[in-house]
Amino acid sequence: MSAFCVFGMTEPLAKTLAARKAPPKKVREKMTAQELNEWYAERAATILKSSKPRQVSPEFDAPQFCQDWIDLAHKTVKANGLRVMFRGPKPDGSINKRTGKPLMAWLPY
Repeated sequence: MSAFCVFGMTEPLAKTLAARKAPPKKVREKMTAQELNEWYAERAATILKSSKPRQVSPEFDAPQFCQDWIDLAHKTVKANGLRVMFRGPKPDGSINKRTGKPLMAWLPY
């Protein structure tokens, strides 16, 4: 059975990633609360535009459910580069040395 999911970047995920890193301590000590919030907002906007795509949806059984998820995401939040991916064997034919089975990866649908 194949698994499908959506990869890309959404605004809530970008804000979460931006909150993980703070500005340098010397700069942060001089910033007001409003300036710090603006710094986090700018960082989130940068992440939204240029970050590596990540899995943003749960796994679904069929690609049409992923498309429904994408449509809903575009209506409710800012999103960038959303696309449907499926779980399949790596195209380079890599084999797991321990099990002898092909290595699996997320591939574009």
